[in-house]
Amino acid sequence: MKRLLSIATVLASLLVNSGDALAAKSVNLGMLVCDMSKGIGLIIIEKQKMTCEFRPVSGQTVLYTGKITDVGIELGEVKEGHMIWGVFAAALTDMQPGALAGHYGGVEADAALGLGVGANALIGGTGKGFILQPLSVEGEVGVNIAAGVRTVTLDFVAD
Repeated sequence: MKRLLSIATVLASLLVNSGDALAAKSVNLGMLVCDMSKGIGLIIIEKQKMTCEFRPVSGQTVLYTGKITDVGIELGEVKEGHMIWGVFAAALTDMQPGALAGHYGGVEADAALGLGVGANALIGGTGKGFILQPLSVEGEVGVNIAAGVRTVTLDFVAD
């Protein structure tokens, strides 16, 4: 249990520190709040379905469905999981509904430093113009710690 808490503390500090670097060099567009499907944590998980809301800094909430693939480290069980990403862009952009749809891939650590994003950041969406920076991972029921999300796919849900 102590080891699990130590891992959680290290992961939390990495997320906070990488978020500060990201905010200094990119434009904050809002948050992507996702509810993940039920599952039991394994060392590698191939697919995790989710429903998401993009909550822009200004404007209306936009709905997405998606999946996370290739989670590097996963411990525990999630009955109702939530993940929150900060959504950033290199420059201020006029966001159209569905603009975040697409495939997001991980950034190598050395490339992440040059972009001013954390090593866990994902880049993708329309024209690969958006950055998803993990801000929070929560399990409503059960405990789950995930590190190393490598890909996310988002699909726009039209009204």
